[in-house]
Amino acid sequence: MAQYTLSNRTIKIFADAVAIQARLLELGFKSVIAGGFARDTFFGLEPKDCDIVVYGDNTDKLEEALNLGVWDRTGDSFFARKVSGPLRLEDPLFQGGTWCDMYGTMNQDAEASDRIIGVMQLPHKNIDVIVYTDCDEAQDVIDNFDFNINQFAMYQDLAAGTTYPLYFGATSLKQLALVRNDASQQRQIKVANKYNALRHAIELAYKENRLCD
Repeated sequence: MAQYTLSNRTIKIFADAVAIQARLLELGFKSVIAGGFARDTFFGLEPKDCDIVVYGDNTDKLEEALNLGVWDRTGDSFFARKVSGPLRLEDPLFQGGTWCDMYGTMNQDAEASDRIIGVMQLPHKNIDVIVYTDCDEAQDVIDNFDFNINQFAMYQDLAAGTTYPLYFGATSLKQLALVRNDASQQRQIKVANKYNALRHAIELAYKENRLCD
């Protein structure tokens, strides 16, 4: 990401995320850094956190692979089941995290999580590992995001030996587009506010040909 000016905090988050991706791959799981982190770095903003999305035909095995099943899951806020304490994982990359089951339940925006099995939250790293279902490829993950403004991902250019954020949506970013029809009104307002805050940066990206229709 040499062509982007990043803060030390963002560089640290990205380095941790790449290390987690490498460990997931060792365990047999594919993943992509997509959503807000990639979008914000594309526009030169400081990302709040980083989402790593795990996809493929074996994502239902991740809990077993990470020995998450040893915990009793209780509680019923927005999640049907929730780990009631820190995960006892030997792998230092995942220590200090919590696991939340979400499939078939409701998330914070009161939307049915029909595509998310669960989320491993690593707040000390500002990283969430989100486990998708029914997504065989990274593009499937991006196509399942609710709005086009979120359809960014970190692209690894193997030939150049670098990684940078790109927009992978099918619609123009000159206007906000709803990709999924299940976003709550609260969610729509939140994303619209985010889009409006990015409007000038989007216009500039088109002028610089970093975005094109």
